[in-house]
This record gives sequence, C-alpha cells and structure tokens, in this order.
Amino acid sequence: EYTSTNSPQLGDGALLAEFSDGTTTTSAWKSYVVTFGPTDASISSGCSASNLSPCAIQDNGVPSNWYATDFDDSSWASATEYTASQAGWGRRPSYSNGMCGTITSPITKQTASPSSIATSQDACLDPRSVLCGGDETCSGTDGRFIWGADMDRDNKMLFRFTSSDSSDSASSTSSASSVADDTSVSTSTAGLSTSSASNSSTLCFCKSYLLSAVLLLAGIGYHA
Repeated sequence: EYTSTNSPQLGDGALLAEFSDGTTTTSAWKSYVVTFGPTDASISSGCSASNLSPCAIQDNGVPSNWYATDFDDSSWASATEYTASQAGWGRRPSYSNGMCGTITSPITKQTASPSSIATSQDACLDPRSVLCGGDETCSGTDGRFIWGADMDRDNKMLFRFTSSDSSDSASSTSSASSVADDTSVSTSTAGLSTSSASNSSTLCFCKSYLLSAVLLLAGIGYHA
C-alpha cells in the first residue's frame, strides 16, 4: 500500500523466526494473504505514487480459528523465502526508559501512543546479533526471511507451521502462528523476546509448552 504522505511509497515486510526447539522460518511454513494492494485493476486505472485516488486494496478476510492446531491450511500457499539483502533487517532496537524500541505510525511517521511495552534491558535483543548466527547471512540451518509471493503488495499476512512435538509423543503436534503487517517498528514482549517490524503484530504460539524464541518481522518503508 502507498503511504498518505508528501512522498508516497510502497512498504514491504518479512518474517524471520528461530525457536529453541530448532524450528525456523522456511518455505515449509504456510502463508495466507489477508490484504493485497494496490490491485492490478487499480494500477491499470492509474494508481501510482503520484495518483493515489484510483488505488484499491483487496481484503480476503481472516479465516476463523486460523491459529488453531487443527485448522486445515491445506489450501494455503507455501511461504516465499527472501535473502537478508532483499528483506532488510529494519531498525535496530534501542533501550530507553524501560522500553525496547518504539512503534511509528505508518501514516504520520510519528511515534505512536502507546509506543512500546515495559521490559528489561536484557530482553531488548538486537535480532542481527542473535538470529542467523549473528552474521546476518541467514544460511545453512539458520531461519529464512519469509513473506508472500509479492513482498511489496502482500500487505497483511498470516503464517502457520506445524511440527511434531518430541517432548510428548510422536503423534502430537505443535503449531506456531503469526499475523504480520508490513510496517516498521522494534519492540519486545515479556516471556517472548521479540523484535518486530509491524505496528499491529499479534503473535500466537499454540503449543502445549512455552518456547523461548526470538522473532523478527523485517519491514522496509511504511504503508497507509
């Protein structure tokens, strides 16, 4: 989507996650596009950075109980992998006054209110240092940046991944779910260290036990 600013631009986004049980984001994750735009039809009608009035967004809605472990995601597409250079790492988080990073309004680009949540300084992690072995290359067994097939126009995404839970039985499963938007911010949450590039990111980890994890939603630019 284009921003409603003096210099409209398309934003992009990506999700990068590495879990303590060895699960990482790859193209094995399932993805669903909630909102897409500008649409091809609106571009044909003249939608551009200098002409926003014809621009339109396709809203596919959010499936009910999409985060449930027994949800049928067989119709969802495989996530698309992107390199670190394609996705970008976003802004480094900074710790100040008990907060890790700030949320910036995608419309005004001003600090939102509330702009963060209280956390300890040791929980304010720089994803470049703790993900992908700390070398920023994301190769080998490292996690991969994932998003939809169109990094620029897939705006709000749902991601799912289900794997065997070896801590219980071979037949049990665990599911990691994420809803992500393609705007830029860094933050941290209690019990789950998170560096995110979404100002409306909601993370739901539907597991029978708590995973310690570090996540990154990397976004370049802003969107309306």
